[in-house]
Amino acid sequence: MSTAPFDIRRATENEQWRLLELLGEAHLPTQGLEDPQTHLWIAEREGTIAAMAGLERYDEVALLRSVATHGPFRGQGAATALCLVLLAHARADGVRRVYLLTETAEGFFRRLGFEPTDRESLDSRLSASAELQGKVCASALPMVRKLS
Repeated sequence: MSTAPFDIRRATENEQWRLLELLGEAHLPTQGLEDPQTHLWIAEREGTIAAMAGLERYDEVALLRSVATHGPFRGQGAATALCLVLLAHARADGVRRVYLLTETAEGFFRRLGFEPTDRESLDSRLSASAELQGKVCASALPMVRKLS
C-alpha cells in the first residue's frame, strides 16, 4: 500500500453509490445524504476512495456526519486529514460550531478537538437533520467543536 498523501475533494454525484457502500460497511446511517445542505467529501489515493465524510450546514452551525474509512486505509490518517480539511473549509465559510454523533469513535473525535455535550445543548437548527431524526442515532454521544 502506498504512503503517498491523500487527495481531498468534494465527492461527485457519480461516486454516490460507492459512498453508500462504504457507509454500509461501516454500519452508518444514510438518511439525509441527498439533502441539498449535505456536502460529501472524500480522501482518495491513486483513484481509490480511502475515506469519506459529510457536512450538513445550517447557517453558522453544521453536523459532521458519515465519517468512514475503507478497510485497507484504516490507521493511515485518511479520515483525520479529511476531517481537518472539512473543518477548515467550514470555518472559512462562516460555520462557528460543528456537532456530531458517535457511538464508537469518541477518542478519534476528541483528538480533532471535539468535546462531549448533552442532547439538550444541540443547536435547535440541527433538528432539521434526517440523521438526528432517526432512531439509529438515538444512543449516540453528541459532541461539539467551536471553530471561531
